[in-house]
Amino acid sequence: MPLLATAALVVILSGLLGSSGTPRASGALGAEGEPVAQGDVSVPARSVVMLGSSPADPSLPADEYETWGIGELGSTDASAIVRYTRAGGWSLTPAITAGGAVLSGFKPAPSPLTGETTQAGSGVLVGTNGKHDIVLVRSPGEPFKETEVVPPELLKPEGQPEQSLYATHRAPLLAALDEGAEAGALVVPVSGGSSGFENGVLHWEGAARKWTREAIEVPGSPQEGMRVLAIGASSPSNAWLLAQLSSSSSGVSLFRRRPAVGGKPASWQPVVVAPGGEPGEALTVPTVEREGAHGPRTVPFAVPGAPDQVEAQILTVTAEGVWIDGER
Repeated sequence: MPLLATAALVVILSGLLGSSGTPRASGALGAEGEPVAQGDVSVPARSVVMLGSSPADPSLPADEYETWGIGELGSTDASAIVRYTRAGGWSLTPAITAGGAVLSGFKPAPSPLTGETTQAGSGVLVGTNGKHDIVLVRSPGEPFKETEVVPPELLKPEGQPEQSLYATHRAPLLAALDEGAEAGALVVPVSGGSSGFENGVLHWEGAARKWTREAIEVPGSPQEGMRVLAIGASSPSNAWLLAQLSSSSSGVSLFRRRPAVGGKPASWQPVVVAPGGEPGEALTVPTVEREGAHGPRTVPFAVPGAPDQVEAQILTVTAEGVWIDGER
């Protein structure tokens, strides 16, 4: 059963960059041995959004690690992907088009969650090339590369309005997947306005170089206004998402990915989060108040800004558990 953090959860990452007059980032410790944040003037871009660190990338030497980010070049608004290693410091790492050329004109989604990397070196990044939305994926030991264009039919479910790869005022819904030598990615296409429902997840299969759409199996049937609020994964078999099942309810439900097996395609199944509960029922939070012999009183679990204004990371998935950030 997943671990649910039912109060507001703040995760502080302490892999801070420092500067001691060298061209590389170096750590610094305070009086109590705690990391101290310092500037690093050697980063070759400004307004950098950090995507993550990959200490377990198999292409790296045993004592090496790398950190990825995306920012802007100098006084221009041209985007640039940056990479840091212990041996080489910071460097610019151009992205590559699906045809193998250097990608130009790329703009990431306007969100601090525009992309991510895994510890093993897989990465995903969404944005636009000025003409249409695109997805960049990185496999271990490689630069970020443009995927094939998402087929239009995967962005327009039957009988529903056309969807897009991300939306303004919502954090992009994506997760990088470690799937061997060729990385994969999960991206939830989103609906504009209040119509339609978000009942599918796009899966980039790096080895096959193709996109597929995986169904979110909603109990009963999808309802108008269903929205996915977050997605996260530590592996193809440990992938989760949060969804608000209708516009008429603020309840939040948890789903887990079921990989393809026995000829059945991969899908997202509703989770039973409490003994005796029903699949996909809304999450609740126990309070300190008690109701006699019936145990703790519960109140609905809520996500601030849901469904169309969620800009923060509210779902964290690791091999050890699942953490959900919200309020009661």
